[in-house]
Amino acid sequence: MKKKILLSILAILFTFKGYSQSLEEVFLNPPQDARPLMIWQWMDGLVTQDGITRDLEAYAEAKLGGVQQFLVGGPEQGGVRDTTNAIGTERWRLLMRHAISECRRLGLSFGTHNCPGWSSSGFPTVEPAYSMQQLVWKSDTIVASGKKAMNIVPKRPDIDLLYDYYCDISVLAMPTDSIVKWEDVIDLTGIENYRLPKGSWLVIRFGHTTNGKTNGATAPYGGVGLECDKMSREAVLHYWQTYPQMLIDIAQEATPDFPHTFQRIEIDSYEAGGQSWTARMPDEFLRRRGYDLTKWLPVLAGYTVESKERSKQFFDDFAKTGTELFTENYYGYMAELAHQSGLRLLYQPYGTNSSKPFNPINTEAIAKLLPNDYFCTEFWTKPTNWGWPSVPRHTQTAHRLGFQRIFAEGFTHWPFDAWQEDPASQKILADSAFCLGVNSLMLHAGAQNPWKNVVPGMTFGKWGSWWTPGQTWWRSGAAKLLFQYMSRCQALLQQGRWIDDFRSSQPSLRADTPSLQWTHRRKSFPSSSDGSLQTREQISDIYFISNPVDSAFVTTITIAVADKLPELWLPDTGEQMEISNWQTDGDSTRIALHLDENQSVFVILQKPTTNKGNAIKLPVLTRTDIQTIGGLWTLQFPDGWDAPESVTLDSLIPWNEHHDVGIRYFSGTATYSKTIHFKHIDKSARYVLDLGMVKNTAQVTLNGKSVAHLWKKPFRCDITPYIKKGDNHLEISVTNLWPNRMIGDEQYEDDIEWEDPFAYNHAPGKPVAGQFMKRIPEWLSEGKPRPSQHRKTVVSFKFFHKDSPLLTSGLLGPVVIETF
Repeated sequence: MKKKILLSILAILFTFKGYSQSLEEVFLNPPQDARPLMIWQWMDGLVTQDGITRDLEAYAEAKLGGVQQFLVGGPEQGGVRDTTNAIGTERWRLLMRHAISECRRLGLSFGTHNCPGWSSSGFPTVEPAYSMQQLVWKSDTIVASGKKAMNIVPKRPDIDLLYDYYCDISVLAMPTDSIVKWEDVIDLTGIENYRLPKGSWLVIRFGHTTNGKTNGATAPYGGVGLECDKMSREAVLHYWQTYPQMLIDIAQEATPDFPHTFQRIEIDSYEAGGQSWTARMPDEFLRRRGYDLTKWLPVLAGYTVESKERSKQFFDDFAKTGTELFTENYYGYMAELAHQSGLRLLYQPYGTNSSKPFNPINTEAIAKLLPNDYFCTEFWTKPTNWGWPSVPRHTQTAHRLGFQRIFAEGFTHWPFDAWQEDPASQKILADSAFCLGVNSLMLHAGAQNPWKNVVPGMTFGKWGSWWTPGQTWWRSGAAKLLFQYMSRCQALLQQGRWIDDFRSSQPSLRADTPSLQWTHRRKSFPSSSDGSLQTREQISDIYFISNPVDSAFVTTITIAVADKLPELWLPDTGEQMEISNWQTDGDSTRIALHLDENQSVFVILQKPTTNKGNAIKLPVLTRTDIQTIGGLWTLQFPDGWDAPESVTLDSLIPWNEHHDVGIRYFSGTATYSKTIHFKHIDKSARYVLDLGMVKNTAQVTLNGKSVAHLWKKPFRCDITPYIKKGDNHLEISVTNLWPNRMIGDEQYEDDIEWEDPFAYNHAPGKPVAGQFMKRIPEWLSEGKPRPSQHRKTVVSFKFFHKDSPLLTSGLLGPVVIETF
């Protein structure tokens, strides 16, 4: 009996990740929760079962953790659609079931937005009475004789006849003075005939109606409807029972172990604007503020009651009540409903558009109410001032509340630098987010690509970095390396609790280099050294340290941790090693670090030691020889891209400057090769191949053996295990970006019809950026041969024209072999 109890206790203990996996294990084998999520856009019904499977298999192979789905449409997202897959149809239900069941098969988690589009909670089933409400009024001026007057109530306020929905609130009369005393306001509600005192009176009829706000700007065909009333639990429940519950029902049909796969339902950043009323506002105001709002309603119509100061106080009370109702009845109740089905709410508790008459979003209050759900911020690739200024404020809120996970919708992008991001540039942004406290990335965005055998395929309109399996660097394998890097970082940054970071006033880490960025977490593990049930606590200090500049340097850091052996863990390779260059004074530990350009590392202190370290010596490698790899190179191109099979280069020049148009406009992977000769190999030396400048990634093979896949600076690798005396055959496969081929396509007659060329305004200042596909050609929808033999790329939004500047591409060097 005792043995069974013991086994039960152990089973419970090892259910939790913190107990079942050591820090080393989560770093080397990041769990699913530590892997990035793909924001997966379904573009207005342009979705196929085969396309879903292709996307999800690519995501799983690249080691992503799952998808966060959005159903997107509207005039700003695309010019083409498939109405046969409209939301709610049986075809759409089949696609949703297929997507969720495929996620389950592939070990991916699934989440989705709570409504079609991305803001905020609208659907065709939302009736006007349950929609966002606005206060409306109509006024008449009456000169009273002191006798009982008839029909003094003004006509109904003007409303939108499309909905023809209106409810009265009250009728008030007040003297026409500019500032009215509260006691002089007369409530005429329900009274048709009334004896007003002699004088001039303003009679106002207050009511409420729908404000007409829909999700139509971002929702696909079949999903457009009124936004539900965010201040009303009744309205939110009515909405939930029609759309989110339908998603849950579909997921339960698709997966027998629901909600193992379907885990998250989201409220994206709030863009639905303001709401000035809800049916229960009078009761809620009285309960929360302690006085009746009726005679103060003229303040909301622009009049002054009592005084400017007292009127402002009422307005502030009114706004506070509305904000509380938003927090509790929208965010709070949506989370409650999600929990009832075993889901968690993923929420972005901030607004991105102006809201009148008040901002209903209180980030701190929402976060406090939802400690067991997923807090999410966001940052952009470009413009760099979009999203980023709010990230520190959001993460500080989450840290104050003790949240272990902080999500970020990341890498959102405007159109003017489209298709110009690569793994190295995305890593730099990820590192910045990690140092600010983010530890769960959602990649913005990957559109579901319904078209077979075309690249790069469907895009999320004009917005976002293109995290698509059709990317050149995804096809070469570099995306998987980037995702592994992100996963290792997140696996450690999700451990324990946040302690401090480079912005702290009393930091636990000091560095000789002021530009260094870092964040510090601390994890407590129970450990047992003798195999008994007696456990003692093991403390692990986790420092993520990032070099944000494009140059290498050596620095000395001082960490306020002592009596522990410092280790260096490299998230790009998974390597773990003891640091040799350190010393401790019993209170802190000094460590010498060499950081390459834009490199980020983990310094881990968890193993107790009585060693005091050594005298700090800055690490120096002695280079004994450098050999420049010059002369002729053979450059080979794949078939089918209008490039020559191979060319001989006298020197390393950019592809985009080559006289051959097939090379100049080439996008993809091409391979450099040559033979290098070594008369002698020094077995006590290390041989390092340095490629110099590479645009954009490189795979190195020496003597038929894969050496390294280099996807960021420095483009260097150790070739010591592969080099031999005599002739050595070197191959370097270089992958560039898509713009050059897209620009090359524009040199030829088009076989896709586009909307008005470059007629869309896309950013502040109204610059133009491109055009949407107007209709899907038959050859594309049916997978037939393409009419144009020279056009190679297919996208749903055209960013380039024939005179757009080409990107620097290829192996630029200088290529050298250094001996250390």
